[in-house]
Amino acid sequence: MQKAPDPASALPAPSTRELVHTLNNQLTVVLAHAECAKDSQDPEAMRRALLSIMQAATAMAESVRTLSRSAPRTPAGVAQRSDSNPS
Repeated sequence: MQKAPDPASALPAPSTRELVHTLNNQLTVVLAHAECAKDSQDPEAMRRALLSIMQAATAMAESVRTLSRSAPRTPAGVAQRSDSNPS
């Protein structure tokens, strides 16, 4: 039995620029809510800020998975290029 194709795989891969923009936006959310949680004296406000951080982190993880899926694959047995200069 063949596995049904993933509907998301039929969508065009987002550009690197789009993914970077998305990650930057989500990092802004994380930083803003982390500051709110740090400064909060209200446990409920802190809980909401931490929940927002968790949601943004989940969205960032999905963006990274998307980037990983669209990255070129190195064929088996082919060494990856290293940009470091051995001394």
